[in-house]
Amino acid sequence: MRVWLAGLLAAFGATPVTAAQPEPVKVWIAAEPVAGGGEVFVGYASADSALTLRYQLVGEKRGSGGHSSVSQGGQVAVTPGSAARLSQVSFGRLGESDHYSIHLRVYEGVELRGETVLDR
Repeated sequence: MRVWLAGLLAAFGATPVTAAQPEPVKVWIAAEPVAGGGEVFVGYASADSALTLRYQLVGEKRGSGGHSSVSQGGQVAVTPGSAARLSQVSFGRLGESDHYSIHLRVYEGVELRGETVLDR
């Protein structure tokens, strides 16, 4: 059907219009040191155009001391050319046998626009 429609449009000199793809949203998680030891994990987002985004930052830690999980979310306005600091997760001191996973998802409306995971 699409080939036929493209041929019909070409026969009349029309150019088919394709839907514009949304601008990319860049997301990342930075591990930042904390005074006295440990790290805080910070979610960031940036885009080339002004956007209002919704985010979810989920952190889980498993180790000899047990299991903990944190979930945070909210809405943020992203301005072009700058990184928006979304939220942060901290587990205190991490032992050698501790495992953690930090998962960041960013949405525009209901559409998932960016996602990243940091594991150890």
